[in-house]
Amino acid sequence: MLPIREQVYNALETHDIDLRREFDPKEVVDDISRKFGISSMDMKFIIEHEGGWPGKECRQSDIIDKKGKRENSWGPYQINLDHNPRITKEQACDFIWASEWTAKQLSENRFYLWTSIKNQN
Repeated sequence: MLPIREQVYNALETHDIDLRREFDPKEVVDDISRKFGISSMDMKFIIEHEGGWPGKECRQSDIIDKKGKRENSWGPYQINLDHNPRITKEQACDFIWASEWTAKQLSENRFYLWTSIKNQN
């Protein structure tokens, strides 16, 4: 059987699925974390304490910055677009894309990018 990520990509290409109904996001996180050799628990912790699991609208951060504006962080991992100008809101809100990006950051020990996990360690 193909890893869940490959199943998702194949299904997307053929338009055979609705991601929210067909795939368990936790399985996607497990598969992606294995690919990058990291703990899925860290990724799940970030989701649960930052942006939340998919199924809702793409969530923007509730944190108010020093200028009185909501922080420009989006999606399940609350990727800050001001600090990552090459990332679009659509990418930050795309669960699979954001999971791959987050796993890469965590595999490079960039835990400091997330307040929730930084405060945990």
